[in-house]
Amino acid sequence: MNERRESEEQMGSDPSTESKSESPIKIRVDMPRGWALKPGQTVYLYVRTMNPWSITQGHPFSVVWWHEEPRLPTDPSNDEELGRELSILGRSGTASAESIMEPMTERPFTFWLLIQPRWGLTKHLAAYGSSTKLRAIVDGPYGGNYDLKEYGHVIMFAQGIGIAAQIPYIRYLLYGSLRGELPVRRISLIWETHSCNLATVSPWMRHLLMEDFDNYTKTLMLNIKLYIPDVMNNEQYGRRVRSFAHRVNIKEVLPKELQHDRGKILITGLHCHHILGVSNLMRKASAGEGFVDSLRDGLLKVEKEGLIHQDFKLLCLDFQPAEATHEPHA
Repeated sequence: MNERRESEEQMGSDPSTESKSESPIKIRVDMPRGWALKPGQTVYLYVRTMNPWSITQGHPFSVVWWHEEPRLPTDPSNDEELGRELSILGRSGTASAESIMEPMTERPFTFWLLIQPRWGLTKHLAAYGSSTKLRAIVDGPYGGNYDLKEYGHVIMFAQGIGIAAQIPYIRYLLYGSLRGELPVRRISLIWETHSCNLATVSPWMRHLLMEDFDNYTKTLMLNIKLYIPDVMNNEQYGRRVRSFAHRVNIKEVLPKELQHDRGKILITGLHCHHILGVSNLMRKASAGEGFVDSLRDGLLKVEKEGLIHQDFKLLCLDFQPAEATHEPHA
C-alpha cells in the first residue's frame, strides 16, 4: 500500500554533479525509516526552494538506487578483466568495495534520484551547491507492479537520463538470479549517452558489474554496450562492456542481441505503460518520436526475419527522457 510520508525528510544533492545546467544530478534522500522499494517505483517530492510556493507543488521522480546489504566478492580488485570493465565507468581500473558504494548515512534508509535540470523544481534544485541540505516531504512510493519472474533474457534500451529507469531493473534481475529466485541468464543494456553522463551513474554501474560474480564464479550475466557519440574510438573493456563512438543503430544491434537467446525474452525501453507484443507496438508508439520509432522499426524488422518467437514481451517503462523522443536515429 502506498503511504504518504507527511514528516519532513532531509535531502542532499550529490557531489558528483558536473554541470548544474546540463548534466543530470543525483539527489540523496535520507529517510527516518525504511521502505520496501521495488524497481520502477516513483516518489513525489515537495521541497521548499528559493521559490516560496515550491512546497505546494509535488514533482514525480524515479527511484534509481537504495541501500541494502552489499554482496561483494572477497577481493574483486585482483581480477584484471574486471578492472578493465570498470575503467570505462571511473578513473581507476581497480576499485575497492568502498569506492564503488555511495557513503552510508546515519539515517536508517537512503535512496537516490537522478534528475535532468530543465525548469521549475528541477531547475531550482540544480541551482544549489553539492553540499546543500534541504527539507522535503516525500509522497510514495508508487508504481513498480510489473511481474518479471519468467524471463531468461532481458534487453534494455536507454537514452541519456533514461538510464535512471533501467538501473533498478538491472539490480532486481541480477540479485534475483544470483539468489536463485529468477530464471534470467542474460541482461543486456544498450545505452546511448554522452561521456559526461557516465560519471553520474558510475558508483551504481560499477557496483553491479562487481556483483556479477558469485564467489569468483563469473556469472557474466551483464552485457553492456555504450554508444557515446562524443568520443573518438570504439573500445572493448573485457567481455561484458564495450563502447562505440557513434549513435546506436537499433536495426543492426537488436538482431545480433537476439542471437544470444536464453529463454523467454523481455525488451524494455518505451513509454507506453504496458507489457506488449510486437503486434501491439504500432498503435502504441506515435510517429515522430525518434528513439521510439527506431526501436519499433527494429522490432518489426526482426519479426519479419523470424528472429522473434512467441516467448517475447515488450515492457514499456513509465519514465523516458525528453531527448529520447526528438532526436532521429538510423
